[in-house]
Amino acid sequence: MEDAEHVQHKPLTLLDPSQCLSGRPNVIPGAPPPDATHLVLGTPLYGPWPAGMEVVGFAMGCVWCTEAVFLHKTPRSALHSTHCGYANGVTPNPTNAEVHTGRTNHAEVVRCVYDPALVSFATLLRIFFESHDPTTANRQGPDDIGTECVRSSPAPLMCRQPHDCKNSSLLYYYPASLV
Repeated sequence: MEDAEHVQHKPLTLLDPSQCLSGRPNVIPGAPPPDATHLVLGTPLYGPWPAGMEVVGFAMGCVWCTEAVFLHKTPRSALHSTHCGYANGVTPNPTNAEVHTGRTNHAEVVRCVYDPALVSFATLLRIFFESHDPTTANRQGPDDIGTECVRSSPAPLMCRQPHDCKNSSLLYYYPASLV
């Protein structure tokens, strides 16, 4: 649980880029090396990926919980790799502590590398929408507050997906005949 003083001083909206922390030009110490493998799946954390794999990032709260949801609810053979990190921010190579100040504009994101022949993007979107409440802006529960931890978004990382993501809430919440 975050202490009241820390929560009170975190920005609850994205900052103007000039107000963000400066970061650093190099990858932070302690980041997984380029040849790192996934602890559970035993597959590489970084590409290049096998032919046919697609990549999507999901921001829906705590990355560790988000990763656990996708590892649990996606058929193991369909999920090639996952990796927790930060995306869509301004500060280059932020540390975890910097991101959690709310002053980098990053969101916590889990990158999922999956085989679309074994699990559809629509199934991953269903898991995304059924596993959190995207209507609570910058908040999940009583203590998880801020733009970094709880910004909600499916982030398309392959050219086919932007249209799918843009229309996903309509397709998920309303019958196809009404859209």
